[in-house]
Amino acid sequence: MSCVSPGLRKQTRGLGGLVAHETHLYDMAHEIISEELDDFSDWLKKELRLTK
Repeated sequence: MSCVSPGLRKQTRGLGGLVAHETHLYDMAHEIISEELDDFSDWLKKELRLTK
């Protein structure tokens, strides 16, 4: 069983007109715990070169 739904194709009005995009629904196999969120936050800050 796939945890990702087929993409739902939509068009959303953006600054330059209509923007095509797909929406995917994810079925999480487990709850996200605070340690995972902290790890992701640390990684994202490094990737975006943000300071704490």
